[in-house]
Amino acid sequence: MDAKVRSPGGFFTTRRIILLILVVVVGVVGGLIGWAVGRGQDHPSTSTDSPTSAPTNAPTTNLEDIHKQIIAEMKATNIETLLKYFSAKPHIAASARQLELANYIKNKWEEYKFDKVELVKYKVLLSKPQKVLKNRVGLRDSSNTFQYEATIKEKVLHPDEDDPDVVLPFNAYAKEATVEGDLIYVNYARQEDFVRLENEFQLNCDNKIAIARYGKIFRGDKARIAERFRCKGLILFSDPADYAPPGYKKYPDGWFLPDTGVQRGTLFLGDGDPQTPGYPAIESAYRWPLENLTDVLPNIPVQPLSASDAAPLLQAMSGNEVPAEWRGLLQNTTYRFGGQFTGSRSGWKAYLEVHNTRESLDAYNVIGTINGRFDPDHYVLIGNHRDSWIFGAVDPSSGTSNMMEISRAITTVMQKTGWRPRRTIKFCSWGAEEYGLIGNFTLHAAASPIMKTVLYDAAKQTPDPDDSTKTLFDTWLQRKPSADKSEPFVGSLGAGSDYAPFMQRVGVSSVDFSYNFDSGYYPVSSYPAYHTIYDTFDYLKKTIDPDFRYHLAGARVCCSLTLLQADDPVLRMSVPEYAKTLKLYFDQLATQYETNLNARNIKLDYLRSAINNFTTAARTFDNFVKAIRSDQPWLRRAANNRLLQVDKIFINPAGLPGRPLKKHILFAPSMFNSYGGAKFPGITDSYFLATTNGNWGEVKQQVAIAAFYVQAAANSLSFTP
Repeated sequence: MDAKVRSPGGFFTTRRIILLILVVVVGVVGGLIGWAVGRGQDHPSTSTDSPTSAPTNAPTTNLEDIHKQIIAEMKATNIETLLKYFSAKPHIAASARQLELANYIKNKWEEYKFDKVELVKYKVLLSKPQKVLKNRVGLRDSSNTFQYEATIKEKVLHPDEDDPDVVLPFNAYAKEATVEGDLIYVNYARQEDFVRLENEFQLNCDNKIAIARYGKIFRGDKARIAERFRCKGLILFSDPADYAPPGYKKYPDGWFLPDTGVQRGTLFLGDGDPQTPGYPAIESAYRWPLENLTDVLPNIPVQPLSASDAAPLLQAMSGNEVPAEWRGLLQNTTYRFGGQFTGSRSGWKAYLEVHNTRESLDAYNVIGTINGRFDPDHYVLIGNHRDSWIFGAVDPSSGTSNMMEISRAITTVMQKTGWRPRRTIKFCSWGAEEYGLIGNFTLHAAASPIMKTVLYDAAKQTPDPDDSTKTLFDTWLQRKPSADKSEPFVGSLGAGSDYAPFMQRVGVSSVDFSYNFDSGYYPVSSYPAYHTIYDTFDYLKKTIDPDFRYHLAGARVCCSLTLLQADDPVLRMSVPEYAKTLKLYFDQLATQYETNLNARNIKLDYLRSAINNFTTAARTFDNFVKAIRSDQPWLRRAANNRLLQVDKIFINPAGLPGRPLKKHILFAPSMFNSYGGAKFPGITDSYFLATTNGNWGEVKQQVAIAAFYVQAAANSLSFTP
């Protein structure tokens, strides 16, 4: 997921995750699947058409029993076996192992008698460290002699980690360059950290190398913000305060990150292939020159370090001590702002040398299709990315293993019973996404508002793995309730992940969910071994899910969600829930901004009226759907087509200001943190910028645009056959 997976359905993302799966309900998508995956595209491909032996005229009665058979068919031991295989070797994007895994999935789906299986190749711009010239970080004295040099290598703690194909720690797409200069500590390298440095502490970053903690925001935003504040380079490190807090054991004795662990990850500020934005990266595609990608790729060298490698750098720094809230937990380290080295280190400079390549390489998607019986042109997509930075047991192989077991269970019952889903189901394994404890897990989800009801229904059908007298819905409500405690909390789909091209670019209603550790119990924001060499089968089985019962619970939720959307005559998509969420987001917007907007003669009245109209239309449409009789299939079809269009209506072809590929007027990543989401992003982004550039006309325009699209959605629902 990067700690960034990436659709009406569900998806286990790679940030704070145990499982990674995506379920999508789509209308007629055509070439969308390849384009949206990255990440993916359309030709050339290797495909197999093998009509399933299950008769297409099989009875469709007793669907509840069929679904129960499919859920019962899934086994935790099968998921464990699959995960051990998928995570046995490093499988970074475009590696030989990646193609091997793609062919394994293709062969399995052919063995399961899918109606069609495609292996689709793309040529995508990727980034890897060079094998000859090594990345280097250290401290040099006035004679250019290294007084300290980081190892930039993780210590092998288990035999599984000792593999010649392990890629040394790096940040993908970092600029190849060598820089030297004073070192300045910038906390998490957020916008507010740099502003505080300049305004409160009277320090500037001009021509300095910044050193920052991982966490809080996406690493690509850290690099872009550091660049904006005139840093010449950036060093990132995993501070124990964020990945190995006191009182908890580190791997291999516990779950938390060893001192030598290094988080790899991309710095790319976009979706898909950087050189073919908005289009599939097929051979014939036009590719933007690298010099035209300065807005989405970093223009400074960046290198990640472990806590043990970073400590000597911070220990050597001069200057005043940072405030308490900026201090981490590196041992024997006083956190200082830095600047010129002083005392016995006078004349020293921080040294940063990065030799990462940027080159077009082959990546492969695998798409398996089970044709629908009645509505074959309506697709339910369930997918997960396959590539990882190293072994990727949690991210992404847990999700891939679940997806494979779901596909086996569905086709097994198809063969036994002759059942076939009403709608087409497509299973997707994507090949270049990375470029998302025991007894204390809970369900975490983000979704299009229209998908909340079906997600709740799927959770209600799934027993809690720790207490069979309860459902996952029960424990979800108990551990992560909404603000009013009336239902489980479901977040918005604003962050960047596998679902982003579907939801934020073309308006495919989506669900992104994970069966995750309880963040209230563990004081970290993501699982500690994220994107490190330690994310192995041993790590997962020993410290996360020894008997794979949580994996099975996650697979059951995902499978139930898929089956409900694939088989219900009318899609379980709730427009009243969308209206409720719209009003909630508007109320939050008005509370925070309306007074200041009114002072500038920017009124929210039309947007408020449009949301009221949408609420009325949603209620009327919902009553219309409930009144459809079983002998009125044409009305069901009309209702389903309308439901599939709701999120699409909120797509603005012009995109958001400065972000033309982010097109949903309600949901997008935060401008300054791709891990975080924004509601009404056109309004909030332009408001923030107007406070510095004074362009309040742009804010007024974005308010008008939001009102237009909400009213358009209301008009769409108002029409009934």
